[in-house]
Amino acid sequence: MQSHVVLLGAVDDEQLSDAYFSADVHVFPVLERPGDVEGFGMVAIEAAAHGLPTVAFKAGGVGDAVAHGQSGWLVEPGQYDELTHNILNALDRANSHTEQSHVRDARAHAERFCWNTFDSRFLDAIEPLLQRSACPS
Repeated sequence: MQSHVVLLGAVDDEQLSDAYFSADVHVFPVLERPGDVEGFGMVAIEAAAHGLPTVAFKAGGVGDAVAHGQSGWLVEPGQYDELTHNILNALDRANSHTEQSHVRDARAHAERFCWNTFDSRFLDAIEPLLQRSACPS
């Protein structure tokens, strides 16, 4: 495993970006713990923005951060055989000619969470509320 996995420790933003670009798959085996829920899984969005697919347990908010089949693959928590199978498939895809379509799909998913998109969706959602609460002239 030492020749395939690198534990970096604390890194700055540039080093983190380099790590995403140099990786073949982001493995995110979040464990469900009472009182300690993964709220969203922003790291999966960051990976997708770099074109890197995530293989993860569908725990907490990770299911909202990973689009199964688009930005990666979700596995029910505790299904380690299925997690391993999906990791191996992701590695095979990374070494095949279909990699570019997966990179494009992952980045398209991440685009849904960029600030410009979020801002637009938020304003669209609250506009009816603002119109209802406006004082009559």
